[in-house]
Amino acid sequence: MNGLYRKLAAAAVVLAALGASNRAEAALRLTLTSGGTTQQFFSNTDALVANTTIDGYTVVLNSVLTNFSTNAAQGIGTLITSTNYTTGAGPISDLTVFAEVVQTGTAGSALAVFTAPAGPSFVQTNVTGNGSSGQVTGTTTASGNNVTVGPLPIPGLVETINVGVFNLGAGYTLTNTTILQGVAPNMTSQGVQVRSNVTAVPEPATVAMALSALPLMGLGLLRRRRMAA
Repeated sequence: MNGLYRKLAAAAVVLAALGASNRAEAALRLTLTSGGTTQQFFSNTDALVANTTIDGYTVVLNSVLTNFSTNAAQGIGTLITSTNYTTGAGPISDLTVFAEVVQTGTAGSALAVFTAPAGPSFVQTNVTGNGSSGQVTGTTTASGNNVTVGPLPIPGLVETINVGVFNLGAGYTLTNTTILQGVAPNMTSQGVQVRSNVTAVPEPATVAMALSALPLMGLGLLRRRRMAA
């Protein structure tokens, strides 16, 4: 009987492990920091929306989206952080918006792990924005590898893209950071977006042809276009 019990227990452990390995549920953690004040928001889905007041920013609306639930095992990772804000009478501090794809929507949760593409990966950061003052910096971090765009002036900002190539091993974590600096008081209808993507690098010949035709910022400044108002 003890032998049968041990076999059943071992089978249960295997089934539990298989079930855990097939789980691909998204969770998001968003941390805002400004003027020495920190606030956190959480979601156990692919999307997070938070409305708050922090330091000199009278209203901050952040929407965060990830494709973890549908693509965690496919090697394609996306994390998009959109920040819309209005500033008060001032003084206005810098604002940092830090978004993370995590295992559970809690303060202490570990980062979730996407399955990495075979071979090297493109890690890409897109920054877009509309506004009358200040500058923005966007950074994608995939398993400790950073790809940064900026700081860029927000007035007249056109979409700016930077790409790095990294070997991310069997899996990777994904976060992005938005930093707003020098925003004037009494600003309304301001907005910036930082989009992070991880994809497989195409065949070497394709990469060489693509990169040879492009101006560089880091590894590649791929495209610049004006963000729609």
